[in-house]
Amino acid sequence: MISKEKMLRKALIPLEKMHLTVIVANLKNEEMIQRAADALKQCKNQLDTILLGRLPQMTFHGIDQFNNKVVYIKMTEEEHPILCQMAETVKTTFEEMGVDITGSKDFKPHLTVLKLSKAPALRHRRIRTILYEEYEDVMFGTQTLTRIDLCSMRKKQASGHYHCESSILWDPCGGSVVESALSASVTVPCVAEEAESTPDVLGRSPCAEQESAHDSPLRPTAENQDPPAVEKTREGENLDSEMSADEKTDAASVEEPHSVPDKIKNDKTP
Repeated sequence: MISKEKMLRKALIPLEKMHLTVIVANLKNEEMIQRAADALKQCKNQLDTILLGRLPQMTFHGIDQFNNKVVYIKMTEEEHPILCQMAETVKTTFEEMGVDITGSKDFKPHLTVLKLSKAPALRHRRIRTILYEEYEDVMFGTQTLTRIDLCSMRKKQASGHYHCESSILWDPCGGSVVESALSASVTVPCVAEEAESTPDVLGRSPCAEQESAHDSPLRPTAENQDPPAVEKTREGENLDSEMSADEKTDAASVEEPHSVPDKIKNDKTP
């Protein structure tokens, strides 16, 4: 996609931050972070019972988009039932322990690889199918789920990974639960990502039609013209300008691992 549209480079999700979002929590202070960490640990016996010693093998095949704003790699459906059961267990446990997860959405297994909201200059653009259509039937790989992490959206690490507050880890050889202070590989967000608040709980594993030359895929609309500097460049020909009512409000008042999907890590935005 970047070879077709260099402007998209700034919207890419770094490999080390790719993940599967399980839940998003609003943790306003250290006490709430500790409560969330305790809730995650409280889940482990129930999750072990669900797994029965067999760790999910997540297979990533094909690519798609949400609302022309987010590009993601799809997961095949074989492991959806067990992953959804695990996500529901985490959600219920966090709620029972009084952790605020009102920012969470329904769990839909997918691996986000690009968000226009990451790049201010692209925030009001749309992604065209021509950018990713060649990957719509590509097999990206299979990854074993070996951990669930409670991660912070704000705290940074030199490695680029999310800062991990707490984790549940499984031995990929035996499937048993082990304790570890290492940084996360499977994560479940616990804070609204758009607001980039505090910790998240994330999940990841360690180990269109062709437009004519006169109908460019990237074009500003009459209502939302880009600054001249952007209009003059040929970059962005596969993006469309667009601004919704919600985005106008935001603008006025003012978002997997080391190999694609041999890697993986709840985002308010998928």
